[in-house]
Amino acid sequence: MQHPQRLVDAGREQEPRHEQDTEGDQCAQNRVESRPHAPIHPHPTSTGDPGCRTGANPVPSRSGGDAQALSAPRAGTSVGSGHGRCPPFWQPVPDWGPVVRRLPDVTVASTLTLHVGEREVELMHPGPAHTTGDLIAWLPAERVLFSGDLVFAGLTPLVFMGSVTGALRAIDWLAGLEPAVVVPGHGPVLTGDDIGRVFDEHRRYYRLVQRIADEGRGLSPLDAARQAELGEFAGWADAERLVLNLHRAYADRAGTDIDLIAAFTDATTWLGGPMSTSV
Repeated sequence: MQHPQRLVDAGREQEPRHEQDTEGDQCAQNRVESRPHAPIHPHPTSTGDPGCRTGANPVPSRSGGDAQALSAPRAGTSVGSGHGRCPPFWQPVPDWGPVVRRLPDVTVASTLTLHVGEREVELMHPGPAHTTGDLIAWLPAERVLFSGDLVFAGLTPLVFMGSVTGALRAIDWLAGLEPAVVVPGHGPVLTGDDIGRVFDEHRRYYRLVQRIADEGRGLSPLDAARQAELGEFAGWADAERLVLNLHRAYADRAGTDIDLIAAFTDATTWLGGPMSTSV
């Protein structure tokens, strides 16, 4: 976030983005038409993801050296390891471009209201969901929601660094805002009936993960995933995330930390090779 009359930048996405996301951002930008001196570029953050982006907001060089990074409190504890040192679980290895890793300047425990000219922007933290450090940007007057990775439109959600139950609860929380436009972390911009449809898909998917975890007692997350029927979600991209999400469900049930290396190893084993990605 630069000077309020210049730029609002609430963090960055922490995961590889699909090509259609750029089109989605532009559509929402058109909906929330800004005056020339006060463009809005909200990038809701998810600062708990593993690998090469653990523990801090990467701030792209185009944001400028004076940009302020905002995050949820649990995200702002350490910068972590050097950027770009991804474990060998993706093919190709993500190229994040020129970024700077640093701690956030401002943390948001619940809600922070920004005023950009005459426009009000609310940054809100849902609690553990996609990660433990999610933020959304909500424009109440325009009813435009930048959901970040709380919403994956048309592909498999990922919550293994957050909470399955928290992600399910977060969908109801987002729906309660009654947005007219949703800009998801991944997938096309949503309007009209598509918003409710995608929210319902997320609810059904998270309940499926919970059911597979409950029925898989005595099985490893990998074996439970191998026996599972994905049904309507079988055609979604990144289906191997079921394994990662099950690792989270198992860890939460046991009250333990997730074993990241075991989770990624099981996901690539289930898939039969490295996970694919695009930025």
